Amino acid sequence: MSKIVLGSVLVLLAAAAIPTAAQPPQSQDVQVPVPEGWTAVDQEYRYDRESLWEYINGAAEMFLSYRFRELVVADFEQGDGALTIYVYDMSRPLDAFGIFEAEKPAKATVVEDVGSAALMQAPYWGLMIKDRFYVKIE
Repeated sequence: MSKIVLGSVLVLLAAAAIPTAAQPPQSQDVQVPVPEGWTAVDQEYRYDRESLWEYINGAAEMFLSYRFRELVVADFEQGDGALTIYVYDMSRPLDAFGIFEAEKPAKATVVEDVGSAALMQAPYWGLMIKDRFYVKIE
């Protein structure tokens, strides 16, 4: 995946209608937008505090320590390319920032004016925080 595609997806997600901290959280609040030119492969998958270990067994404890609430995972395809977007509802902006800092790679490129903070490690990885949400793109 090119740096341009990864950057475009980060911008799309930053502009997406993700609920803000001022809105009370509801189940099914987060819907991952389909990036332009991509096709959803399947339904979104959702994990809560009790089921997170089923998806990320080795790292679940770290996320739970940052007040993790819900993970939404969506897969997309475009020709031979594949894209997975992970949206973690971390309850509060400070918790989203904490997990972002804990997971960010040392040599990532900062993406300006996208969410509260965004990084890319081309060609495969993008990270972003927006309000109480931590977003990963692979």
